[in-house]
Amino acid sequence: MLYLRKLEGIIFYTTIFAVSLQVGKHFWPNFAFINGIRLDYLSPTIYLSDLLIFLLFAFTLLFHKSVLLKGLSNSFIFILFLFSLLLSSFLAKDPDISFFFSLRIIEMIFFGWYISQYKFSKISSNTLIDVLLFSAVIQSIISFFQFLLQRSINGPLYFLGERSFSVDTVGIATFFSQGNEILRPYGTFPHPNVLAFFLSIALILGASYISIGKRTKRSYFYILFVFLIFLSLLLTASRLIIILTLISSAIVVIKSKKHMLYLALLGLIVVPLYLTIFSGRFLLLSSFIEALKIRWELLTVNLQMFFTNPLFGVGINNTFLSNFNNTLPIFARFQPVHNVYIHILVQIGIFGIIPVIIFLEKIVIKMIKLVRNRRLFGFIISLLILELLIVSFFDHFPITLQQGMLMTALLLGMLFNRFTEQELE
Repeated sequence: MLYLRKLEGIIFYTTIFAVSLQVGKHFWPNFAFINGIRLDYLSPTIYLSDLLIFLLFAFTLLFHKSVLLKGLSNSFIFILFLFSLLLSSFLAKDPDISFFFSLRIIEMIFFGWYISQYKFSKISSNTLIDVLLFSAVIQSIISFFQFLLQRSINGPLYFLGERSFSVDTVGIATFFSQGNEILRPYGTFPHPNVLAFFLSIALILGASYISIGKRTKRSYFYILFVFLIFLSLLLTASRLIIILTLISSAIVVIKSKKHMLYLALLGLIVVPLYLTIFSGRFLLLSSFIEALKIRWELLTVNLQMFFTNPLFGVGINNTFLSNFNNTLPIFARFQPVHNVYIHILVQIGIFGIIPVIIFLEKIVIKMIKLVRNRRLFGFIISLLILELLIVSFFDHFPITLQQGMLMTALLLGMLFNRFTEQELE
């Protein structure tokens, strides 16, 4: 029995590491095509992380069944939300699409719940940060090479989920600086913004570890790792996430011990140089206008969809099936609206959004409680949740892409874990 308990812990931390991996098997039934175009968002996919979460579910049934059943029976929000998912799927234009993605939503709710119930100690919480930092350092190294080569590395990284691309690939994420088109690195993520958010989580948690821990030789290695991750984050050119990370990092420095100032001084040197070299990405008005144009048109189309069925929505993951036309390029046309809250509303309507609003209220109340508790670790988690909520206003990956959903579940699970009210050492 003790062996199985240890095995459960190993699988849990392996799942955390797998957040950075895009390893999966895609299936392509007829409903995964729109006008002959194969759409990843509609493809039923089995990821490595799915298999690991399934094993965690099996361990839950073995060791924590009573806790799970008690949680289900006492969770009015979950029951109401589950009912809205079923109703939305039943009324959807294509129920098959809704069914498969609803299963993934339920999976992520379980994963978040599992993390919220995980019995962290000061050692195991440090292990969680170690795993995230190690994974982020690997992603940083991959990103550096992708940026230098201006293409994917290929080779064995294919088996970790790296897609094949170059700066000339249609629809690939690039930006212009000094008159040159520059590829934004992906790591093994589906988009640079998703990579940037993962790096931001690891960076801020790593910074909190450094600030809380005693000054040792190990802490100086962590300073090096965090700085490496920070450089990689800058290369993603993800404007909003970089700005939010800089603000969050400044707050951590203000609340931390003196040796965090080393990172602050390095940042003060690097950031102005970075903004000078990549000024086209951050200072050119045309760059912002183009991004806003795409987001505005997607928003307009989705609001039109919402008003066709405002009460129950168009169905989970059915927004791609709308007959409304838009003038966007093909690679941008079949995307979710770049706003998590609107995307949820369009899919499940006013009825389904009610439990979501109640849950958001619980999130805010918990964040306020942790901030008032004056524990740095809980404060850091609240800071990351705030970043997640802000990013959700301008992007969709926290609830539409596997790795984004895993990060959302991870952060929300940590927010409601009792350990956040304690302190690291």
